[in-house]
Amino acid sequence: MHGSVRSLLACLLVLTIGCTANRSVDLEDPYAVAHGNECSDGQWQCQDGTRKQCVRGNWLTRNICLPTQLCETKLGCVACSPRLPKQCDGDNVRVCGPDGSFGDLVQKCDPGMCKGGTCINTCGENADLVYLVDEQYRLLSFNPKDGKNELKLLGNIDCPAGPSFDGGTSTPFSMSVDRDARAWVLYNSGEIFWVNTKDLSCKASGFKPAQDGFETFGMGFVTDGVGTEAETLFVTGGSHLDPGKGRMAQVDKKSLMLSAVGSLPTTEYGPELTGTGRGELWAYFPGMTESFVARMDKSSGLPAQKYPLMPLPGTVRAWAFAHWGGRYYMFVTVFDPALGRNNSQVLMFTPDDGMVVKVLDNLPYIIVGAGVSTCAPVIIG
Repeated sequence: MHGSVRSLLACLLVLTIGCTANRSVDLEDPYAVAHGNECSDGQWQCQDGTRKQCVRGNWLTRNICLPTQLCETKLGCVACSPRLPKQCDGDNVRVCGPDGSFGDLVQKCDPGMCKGGTCINTCGENADLVYLVDEQYRLLSFNPKDGKNELKLLGNIDCPAGPSFDGGTSTPFSMSVDRDARAWVLYNSGEIFWVNTKDLSCKASGFKPAQDGFETFGMGFVTDGVGTEAETLFVTGGSHLDPGKGRMAQVDKKSLMLSAVGSLPTTEYGPELTGTGRGELWAYFPGMTESFVARMDKSSGLPAQKYPLMPLPGTVRAWAFAHWGGRYYMFVTVFDPALGRNNSQVLMFTPDDGMVVKVLDNLPYIIVGAGVSTCAPVIIG
C-alpha cells in the first residue's frame, strides 16, 4: 500500500516538472515523436515527403509519400501538384487535375527531355519531318503522322558540286538531317553540302572528300544516348565503285573528321542508315536474294539484331531509309520485270511484329537519300 502511494506521488511529481523527459519514446504513441515542436491545432505541413497534422499542439505524421509522389498539404500524396498547370509525367507534359492526378496530354518530349513541365530539347522548325532527295536534285518532305504518309515537293536544290568520281556531272547520293532541320546532302563527288530545308539554299560544309577511303556512303544521325541532344553522324560505305559496301565510320559534327568504326557484313547491297532519339542506329540492307533491317552495334559496325524481309522483286536501282515514331520507312526503286520499268515505292517496317506494308507505290521520283533528325518522335503519338 505504501509502495503504491509512493509511486503515485512520484508520477505526479514527474508530470508537474515535465512528464516524458526521461523515458524512452513509445513508437505506438502517435504524439511522442512530436513533442517540443508546438503548433496550432488543425494545421498541415509537408516536410521531406512526409505530411503532418497538428493535433493537441504537436505534429502527427499522417502520410509518407513514395519517391515518385508529391506531398500536398490539403490532398496528401499525389502524382502532381494542382498549383502548377503543366507537369512532367515521364516523357510527357500533362495537365494536373484538382485532385492531384494527371489529366490531358499536352506534349510528348524526346526521351529524358521533359523538365519542369516543358520539353527542354531545342529543335529547328519542322525538324520532326522526314526529308528526301532524288537523283534529279528535288527535295521533298515526307510526313507519316496519323498514317497520312504525305509526300510534298519542296523544290530543287542547286549545290556547287564538282565532278563525280567517275568524271561526270555529280548528283545527290545520300543525305541526313540534324536537329536544326538542316539537310546534309552527300553528292557522288564525295562532297557534303548543308541545305536549308526552308528556302533550299545550299552551302559547302567543308567536309574533306574521300577521308580514309570513304568516297560515297550512306549516312544517319543518332543521339549519343537517351536524354541527350548530343548526336553523331554515322556513315557506311567506301569506294564509289561498290556503293554502300565497305566499313562503318562516324563523322564528328564539329570538326567534320571521319574515324572508322569497323567492317560491314558482306551483303548484296550496302546499307542505308537512320538513327533515333534513343541512341539507336538502324540500317536497311536491300537485296533480291537477302533483304533485312538491322539494329546496328555502333562500336563494331555489325548488326546487333536482324529482321529478315521478303527479297525485292527486281534489280535495286536506288534505296534510302528513315525512322519515324518507332517505325522504319524504306524508299526503294527496283526494276520490276512485270511492269517492264522502274517502280519507286515506300515500304513501312514495324519491328514489334516484323510486318512490312507498302504505303506508297509508283512514285515519280527515284529517291537516293532520306534524312530524319533525332527530334522525330520515337513512338507513335
